[in-house]
Amino acid sequence: MLILGAPIAAFLVWNYWPAGEGHITIGYDTTRITGPVRPDGTVDYIAYLNNKLGHGVTPENNAAIPLLKIWGSALLGSAEYSPRQVELLGLKSVPSDRVALNEFPVPRTPETSGPVDREFASKQLLDSLCEKPWSAPEHPEVVAWLNGNAEGLRTLAEAAARPRFFIPFFSRQASPSLMECNVPAVPGLIVPRLLGARAMLRLSEGDIASAQADVLTLHRLARLYGQCPDLVVQMLAIGVENHALKTSTALATSSRLNKGQMTSFLAALANLPPMPDPLAALEEYERFVYLDCVGHLAQRPGRGLDGSTDWDYLLRQYNLFWDVLIARYRKADISAKKLQAAREMSEWLGQPEERFVAFVAKWGGRAARGLRTKWTTRATFRIITPVLSTYSESGLRMAQNLTLAQVAAALSIYRMQHNAYPKSLDDLTSILGGPVPPDSFGGKALIYRVTDSGCILYSVGPNGKDDGGDSAKTDDLAVTFP
Repeated sequence: MLILGAPIAAFLVWNYWPAGEGHITIGYDTTRITGPVRPDGTVDYIAYLNNKLGHGVTPENNAAIPLLKIWGSALLGSAEYSPRQVELLGLKSVPSDRVALNEFPVPRTPETSGPVDREFASKQLLDSLCEKPWSAPEHPEVVAWLNGNAEGLRTLAEAAARPRFFIPFFSRQASPSLMECNVPAVPGLIVPRLLGARAMLRLSEGDIASAQADVLTLHRLARLYGQCPDLVVQMLAIGVENHALKTSTALATSSRLNKGQMTSFLAALANLPPMPDPLAALEEYERFVYLDCVGHLAQRPGRGLDGSTDWDYLLRQYNLFWDVLIARYRKADISAKKLQAAREMSEWLGQPEERFVAFVAKWGGRAARGLRTKWTTRATFRIITPVLSTYSESGLRMAQNLTLAQVAAALSIYRMQHNAYPKSLDDLTSILGGPVPPDSFGGKALIYRVTDSGCILYSVGPNGKDDGGDSAKTDDLAVTFP
């Protein structure tokens, strides 16, 4: 018995003795970046992103500085900001000269039965006022709201005139990770509703220059927000740009602008810088969130997550999967080997997990290292899976809607010149300074028809099918005249 017992005891000690911290090899295929490195030997993703995103940013060119006057330290992601975070902005403290930007007061009406209904009705009202001219006597309560926020709107315009938007990532944890960082708390859609509604009010009053200025402020703010790679801020940037495009289309199809004003507006739209690519931000930031999370798991012995897991394998698989997804959405070339490996991984992740396999992976010790590694890979993939299709489609949709607004402005100019709409979009070449860009969805020509009351211009939208330009019931993206 002793002869048999000694080897078994030795095996059990070897198999179940705590393996300590997991090891991760720093390199492109595992950690993706090689520095900066913390004193504990792990990659400091927070410092890397702050150095990269903050390069060349000063208090004079950073749009976040004026916005701090409106939202204070909440913009930094926490009511209790860190002096180090403010220092990274080039400031000594958060600006004390605050500017108010108040939400629209939700009115009580007989048609709304509760606070949720009233708030929804108010948002619907404001959204509708961003898409068509309206007058002060029609909505005096909205005029009072706009006037009460006049100083805040001037501060927004000041911020929009700056070229950069940077708020440093910061964590108070002893072992900071990206997942635990304070992220910029940029408020929601109050900004596009304020600027969009005022633009349409100014349009109805004949103040075309101010209406255009409000719309362009919105477009510029969307592009500034898009410089922040955080998922929530990226979604906000998309929302602000979509609001701006609706108001821009209302201006571009309005008969209230003369030829010179419409030409000026078309030129301003054409000179806007492109929206930051949401895929580019997510490709790096969201990838780093996962890689950093795995690095922290590897540093915490016990719970089956320790040196008995092949963390390098896990990171390589995730980077491979991410690379293939990005290449696919960018329609870039993918090697057959990478594509096959990603396909096999996707099929494996979709398979149901057997309880026995999970049990062995968790309690099998070093002898189950391979199984444990795959089990850990599956578990972490399901917790943090890159979702890119939404952002790929959003980028195409925004670019397409901007093109539609520009072509709509050109159609308005042509109508003023010839007292009729063109028979073909080819007739707009001289106004646009080149041919009309193709449809972002499918690459074919935009669809254009002259109707009895005007004309219709549309893209087939994400589904790639011509649904007649009915944007209310289908995903076609349409502009109609009048």
